[in-house]
Amino acid sequence: MIYLQTENFQIDISRFGVSLSEESDLFTDSVNKNYSLPFVIEGDAELLAKLGLVHLENSSDVEIQIPCRLILPDRHYKANLFIGDIDGKKLECTITYGDEDLAVYDIELKNLPWPNIITDDLPMYAWSCSRKSWPSTAFNFPMVWKPSIAEEDNYEAFEGFINNYRDSSYVTNEIDNSGAEPKYLNKNVMVPMPYLLEILRFIFAQEGKKIFGEVIDHPNLKRALYIPETFLEKFRGAEYQQWAFVDPIRQNIENNKAYSTYERILTPEVVGSYEIDYAINLDPIQARYFSFTIFRQDAITGEKTTLKKATSEKNRVKLDQKFTVNIEDKDVFDKIVIELILEDQNQSISDFNNFEYSFKGGRLNQFPNVFSLSNFVPDMTAGEYINLLKNWWNLDIDVQERYVVINFAQDSVLERNVRDHSHLEDPDKKFTHNTNRFYKLSYANGETYFYNKRGRVFSDLVDEGTEEITIELDVQPALVELNQGIMTAVAPEESSDIDFCLYDGQDENFQPTCSESISRSISLDEIGEKFWEKWLWFRIHSKTFKDSIECSTSEIYDIKELSFKYNEKQVIKKISKKFQSEKVMKVEVESESF
Repeated sequence: MIYLQTENFQIDISRFGVSLSEESDLFTDSVNKNYSLPFVIEGDAELLAKLGLVHLENSSDVEIQIPCRLILPDRHYKANLFIGDIDGKKLECTITYGDEDLAVYDIELKNLPWPNIITDDLPMYAWSCSRKSWPSTAFNFPMVWKPSIAEEDNYEAFEGFINNYRDSSYVTNEIDNSGAEPKYLNKNVMVPMPYLLEILRFIFAQEGKKIFGEVIDHPNLKRALYIPETFLEKFRGAEYQQWAFVDPIRQNIENNKAYSTYERILTPEVVGSYEIDYAINLDPIQARYFSFTIFRQDAITGEKTTLKKATSEKNRVKLDQKFTVNIEDKDVFDKIVIELILEDQNQSISDFNNFEYSFKGGRLNQFPNVFSLSNFVPDMTAGEYINLLKNWWNLDIDVQERYVVINFAQDSVLERNVRDHSHLEDPDKKFTHNTNRFYKLSYANGETYFYNKRGRVFSDLVDEGTEEITIELDVQPALVELNQGIMTAVAPEESSDIDFCLYDGQDENFQPTCSESISRSISLDEIGEKFWEKWLWFRIHSKTFKDSIECSTSEIYDIKELSFKYNEKQVIKKISKKFQSEKVMKVEVESESF
């Protein structure tokens, strides 16, 4: 019997002709979901009530998702029951099941709840990180050569290195006041580079799962850092203020309503342009009355001149704008007043507004004191990231209830439990040899790795009739070269999905550089030899079997086990189980001998 079970009901679905399909992740580019083919449930009034469907008779284009558990004879899974068209008491259903079906997979990495990192002194904080390794720190600050930043606005003085380290400290930017006008010397940018394994750990942590396995303990993979395209930036000119309105400075009552006034007074001291960058986000209740004004107040007469005004009632307010105030000689020391009036609030509004005021005559990047990795992770979903690592490092990812065990496929497959299915052999078995396979692995920077029945080869020319299998990895390492007398990683000129470097702590000169020898450890040559070669040899020297078996529903066919049949161990690639009755099922199995 096969049961679907929720808090409200349990139903045996074996009598409805359910077909369950599973595909091993070892043979695909992605972590696969287990699923059923569509089937129809005959529901009585009691079942319809428990499903909450009593008022949905004869509905189409309906998709209802019900979390449940799928209970099979040999094991049970988390599952989701999807109900589609409803015809009277007939419900069209499908199921997805197994821990591979995780909600976090669909979330963009940047939208995960990365914590804010708060520090009083970013360069000093980065120095403390540079002496640590993962998992003691989630990111690090190695020196990486990227001279193209000097071409960007405000970075004409950039010295070529991200996380530039000199004279026992990370370089800070400065103002040169030796001339008639100040010069803003942005010599350095700071970039927190997350460890690749930290991103992986954080993804599964959202599902309450811890990660273990060979990959987590691999010394070189623990050193691998993602090189972001962005950097930490906090511009400050000769005058700079940042604030959020918290509490009102005064309150007044009009027509029996209490109003709160929030105010900030700014006093420009030199001729030039001043920028007010503001964000206000209030819901309709907070903004049941909203008045926002920027005005100039004459320093002598007190006369007010409105520069910007916005008012509304009972509507959401979402402003994210910049406003420039130009100050001439006659305006110097005139006040710029920013005023916000709301109906009286029962809480602080500090989380719903932010203001920055700066002089545009010069821009100095003094580095923020608060940052989050949300701005420094690859531009992809969590599922896409896991699939990328899986294909790159040839991983076997076993997602369990509380843990995720991540090993190298070529090793872990040999340690799987073996179940004897020799009693289910087909005397008319059919199989094919796989010696005509030719594997091609490639990095985004053009590195390649070729493998066929003769082993590693150095040409992509193939014989007629050869089955080409291409694994394109949109990743690339940062080469390690000498620039300005410093040997460290060089950011690739053309970016890929993951540009990476390896960092193993400060060098003999106490600089946070990337060493050449360590960086070679996950070149494609090394990845192919260490993580792929044994696996490819197995795949090429295997035989593929396709069996169709009728057996008892209690027969155990687990895709995570090896099957022993035809006097050989086999890795199961695909299983389809069609439950013909409560006692009989038909199993379609595709497997490769090992």
